[in-house]
Amino acid sequence: MTVSSRVKQGALLATLAGGLFTAQPALAQQQNSGSAPVPLFPTNPVEPDNAPDAATNGGNGQGVTPRLPQTRVIETDSGTITVERLQAVDPNTTGLLSADGGLGVDMWQGTDRARIRLLLESLPTQVSSPALRDLAHRLLVTSAELPGAESKADGNPAFLLSLRIMRLAQLGFPEDALKLYDSASLPEGTNQDLTRTVVEASLLSGEVARACDIVRAQKAGLETAYWQKHLVLCELSAGNMDAARFGATLLEDQGTSDPLFFALVSKIADGRKLSLPEVDRLTPLHMGMMWLAEAPIPAQALDNADPAMLRAIASNPNTDIETRLMAAEKAAFLGAVDADMLAELYKSVSFDNTELQRPISIATENYDARSRALLFQAASIESAPETKALIIGTSLQLARRNGFYPVAVELHKPQVQQIPVRGDLSQFAGEATRLLFAIGRPKPAEAWLDHLRIQAAHDPEAKLEYQRLWALARLASDDYRANREEADRTGWVQAVQLESEDESNRDLTRKAYLAYRLLDVAGQEPASDQAWADLADTTPVQQVNKPNPAATTLMVRAAQKGARAEAVAWMLVALGATDETATDPDALVDAIYTLRSLGLTLDGQKLALEVALTNDL
Repeated sequence: MTVSSRVKQGALLATLAGGLFTAQPALAQQQNSGSAPVPLFPTNPVEPDNAPDAATNGGNGQGVTPRLPQTRVIETDSGTITVERLQAVDPNTTGLLSADGGLGVDMWQGTDRARIRLLLESLPTQVSSPALRDLAHRLLVTSAELPGAESKADGNPAFLLSLRIMRLAQLGFPEDALKLYDSASLPEGTNQDLTRTVVEASLLSGEVARACDIVRAQKAGLETAYWQKHLVLCELSAGNMDAARFGATLLEDQGTSDPLFFALVSKIADGRKLSLPEVDRLTPLHMGMMWLAEAPIPAQALDNADPAMLRAIASNPNTDIETRLMAAEKAAFLGAVDADMLAELYKSVSFDNTELQRPISIATENYDARSRALLFQAASIESAPETKALIIGTSLQLARRNGFYPVAVELHKPQVQQIPVRGDLSQFAGEATRLLFAIGRPKPAEAWLDHLRIQAAHDPEAKLEYQRLWALARLASDDYRANREEADRTGWVQAVQLESEDESNRDLTRKAYLAYRLLDVAGQEPASDQAWADLADTTPVQQVNKPNPAATTLMVRAAQKGARAEAVAWMLVALGATDETATDPDALVDAIYTLRSLGLTLDGQKLALEVALTNDL
């Protein structure tokens, strides 16, 4: 580093010690008045023993772990009063959910802290399964007691809480990550990785002021390029262009390499119109600066974006609608964008009347983000139930065939429930049945199915659709009719075989094996002996993707000893990042059985239905 650079860095760090690049008038007046030196950072005041803990009311009130008073009063026989200091509550137990919706305050019973740490560090950060993603979210936000004491080896008494917050942000729940952080009232400097996570989650959530408050409060690591670059962002956000230029110049002198960062500083501070360099991966810092610069996000940024970044790109109003749509769909598939946000983006796409009059043919020819938006818009504005049902049914059918079904279900859920159950809508009945079973509405689903069964008596297409639904209906409905069981099952086998392009019948064998195993474990009437006998002479099921056998074994063992959270965590490690359409059926069934054995019956049912729908049973 040159002498000039060292001088600049010394000047910069001197101003940073006061918390700002720019001078603070009140502080300057006090210093010029000849009074005693003003401390740069507040000292920790001594609070009375009975002072209330502010963290008691932290968070959003959703089961935040209360902090116990630091003292207790004991009245003795002699009438004297003794005050004892109690041990502080472990911050790692903090959460946003308690008994209502959580996995239970005792969920980590039977698991030591070293194993908990290993599991939290091993959790996948991109989970496409809605059922597994919900379990991951609840695992991370549940208030729970922990065994033993936190190790001080890392110098961080809240290391497990830090891991939970970081995983939440990576999974695409930045707002919940910030709520969990706030509810814990952790002291500054608890963990540098955690502090970075909170800053980046704030930037990706649009809370630039919050991020800058944290950045300016840093007391350690200020000489690093990471924090200096963020301070430049904060000066740009505050309109302090000279300070931002100074900080950027220092970083250049230090040899910092980040062409996009420096280009954005020039664009914002100097108002220069220039093309931005391409990068393989955007950071939350880049995103914050591109917001300030009103610069569009390039489409290639989607390739390496995590769920939270995808959501931020989808929310950027300066980006072209096609890129925003692709980002929103990817984020929705990973649970980082809800159906309402995606629906609003779909509605913002412009279509001419010609396109709106032929949405089905356009989507059938080219099924992409734009055609999905077209189908959604056309269904939204259509008033005739018959036409609306046809458009929605086509959208759901295409989604099933192209791996987009979970997102399509959430999008069309309100529309489907508005369409009255009618016998003359047999072309729509099958898709309505699937969606209603998927969202846990078995009664209206069974009503549609009954209409379809009646139509099947004289309509070959209705009959084929009715046959296709046997496995799903058996899993999701309590309406088991033994007198029709074998006829309906063999009809389903014929329908699957008819539509299979695999002449070796491996597709049929896998679907049949999976369907029968799901019935065994989902608490429904098991498949008949004849059903299994029919599979005895068929080609064995092809094991396309067998999850790590160690993880699945540990999942089962954890469930056997009642270690609820540990079993769920091993399940996520084994299956969270897998494709359910290419995963070993036995591993999927073992996961469902594990959930049921832990008392998480509803979660097991959701996963079973999801597996059935994803595999087009």
